[in-house]
Amino acid sequence: MTILNWLQQAVQFLVLIPSAMLCYLPMHRQLRFSPGKTALLAAGTLLVYIPAAAWCAAALGLDCNIILLPSLLLFSVGYRLTLKTDWSRCICTFLFSCVVSAFVSNFSYAYDAWLHPGSTSGQFSWAALFQFAATGVAAVLLIFPLRKWGSILIDRLLVSGAWGSMIAVSATFLLLNLAIIPRHYATLYVGRCFPIYITLLLVLLLFLIAMYVSFYHTAMGILRTAAIQERIQFFEMAENQYRMQKKYIEDTAKERHDFKQSVFTLKRLADAGNLTALQQYLTKYVSTLPETEIRHFCKNHAVNALLNYYAQLAASNGIQLDWHTDIPEWIHVAEPDLCSLLGNLIENAFAGCSTVEDTAPRYHCLSVELRNNVNLYIVSTNSFDGFVRLKDGQYESTKRKGSGIGIHSVKMIAEKYRGTARFHHMGTEFYADVMLQVKSGTLDTQA
Repeated sequence: MTILNWLQQAVQFLVLIPSAMLCYLPMHRQLRFSPGKTALLAAGTLLVYIPAAAWCAAALGLDCNIILLPSLLLFSVGYRLTLKTDWSRCICTFLFSCVVSAFVSNFSYAYDAWLHPGSTSGQFSWAALFQFAATGVAAVLLIFPLRKWGSILIDRLLVSGAWGSMIAVSATFLLLNLAIIPRHYATLYVGRCFPIYITLLLVLLLFLIAMYVSFYHTAMGILRTAAIQERIQFFEMAENQYRMQKKYIEDTAKERHDFKQSVFTLKRLADAGNLTALQQYLTKYVSTLPETEIRHFCKNHAVNALLNYYAQLAASNGIQLDWHTDIPEWIHVAEPDLCSLLGNLIENAFAGCSTVEDTAPRYHCLSVELRNNVNLYIVSTNSFDGFVRLKDGQYESTKRKGSGIGIHSVKMIAEKYRGTARFHHMGTEFYADVMLQVKSGTLDTQA
């Protein structure tokens, strides 16, 4: 083995560098570590692997593919360990990178066959530099589409079945590329094989691009449909909360009217000096008063009505409340948004409390504070049984498949007001921290 032979083999393995770039471009928001640390891990791995693989290929006289193909299994495992995504999205992206590299490799073999008609693929010459450069150009051209559109699919398309179909497509095209590698370049010069080979590569490449574009549009259609369904559920929940508030307001209005008439009756009895009739009327009136007390939680009438409704619901379900709400009568947040946000937080909290055994305490703590008329801070803490469903760091509903609509609605409203919504748990307590920017002008521009 000569140094020149080792260098020729090493050049063939350099294609792994742009291939690694293709793997990570759509995953830039799914990295388990920082971008710098991830790049350092990938570079360190390749820095060790490429010289070692080149030495084995040169010393044993092996085709680089014989060493590279089994290594892909190890690379795929290491790749998965650096990401937060599931296996389906990880493998699909990894195979995509392999297919792109495979197409470039076959075009490079054709170029090498044109330079050295009597050679073989196992004697891949310095044309490997063409392969490395071409794969690098492909990676550069794909930076924008993969980071923009590819990352959208990676981040939002959580249906494993959809990714499974593209895994099958990518694997098929990878196997086809491996099957049509010209082992002996002389065979390409028999008849019209050379132009047929190039045409076949172009047709397969165009067909693959069409498959990926079709997959993207189909996936975006699925995401749009899911978004519409979530919005429909969101508006249905908002409508239910509006009906609850309306019923509460109507009931309290009737009670105020009845109380006004009772005061007039009491005044007439008092003016007439009929104490016996006055006492009898008061006794009957007290017996008709509702057992539940109308509480004053805050100055905002709509929110106060909502909180009173949930306070009655908590009392009937044995949930202890510790609520401190400092919300003014007027605030730069649309009342439907504010009531929907609080309603979703409370409903989620009560749903969590319902999972607690009867022997354990059920409680919900809520703090709402407006600071400097700029930011509205909402902190919710509730007890639950400690069981959660997490997928890619996101909480999923324990009642149905998919993410919880309440949490999603809270996040939507927080984003609308340029705020944040964070959820986490510890033991048997679940926490929600929400911040809304409610400074002057927010409502006019975003409501």
